Amino acid sequence: MKLLRIKQVLENVPVSKSTIWKWVKEDKFPAPQKMGCCTVWKEEDVQRFIDTVFPDHS
Repeated sequence: MKLLRIKQVLENVPVSKSTIWKWVKEDKFPAPQKMGCCTVWKEEDVQRFIDTVFPDHS
């Protein structure tokens, strides 16, 4: 299981950082996990979101 930091998420999802956090709050984007002082997302959760919401995004 690969984990992504916010910078890596933003490289794959064509929206701003504030939009990611807004979507998390609205339950539209996968919730992150805390690992110590880091906030991370499971790569497969982010990829599933991309495939669903941005099917033409490569």
